[in-house]
Amino acid sequence: MTPIRKAALKTAVVFISAFVLLIIVVEFFNLNKVIFDSFLFDTEFYQNPSWRYLSFVIIVASASVTGILGYVIAKRKNRNVHNWAGLCFLLNIWGVIFLSFLPSSEAERD
Repeated sequence: MTPIRKAALKTAVVFISAFVLLIIVVEFFNLNKVIFDSFLFDTEFYQNPSWRYLSFVIIVASASVTGILGYVIAKRKNRNVHNWAGLCFLLNIWGVIFLSFLPSSEAERD
């Protein structure tokens, strides 16, 4: 099995495990009503423009952090840092997880 396939398989296992764990926690603690009836889904609350801007800022900040983290990991693994920083920015934590499972590469230089 190639290293890219191994990394993809490990990423899929992590994704499925996190999804199953989230479902178990929500069901075990009976959080369905708490999550879906919270004030965050209230239309009047979300119509406030300041909350929409805050949501946008949080999304861009988290994408920027994962892009920077992808840059650092790619540099340590001798991968193309610009490509991986862009991918991690777009894929967020899943790009970082996939990159962390890839082995170091001598062929892929900046």
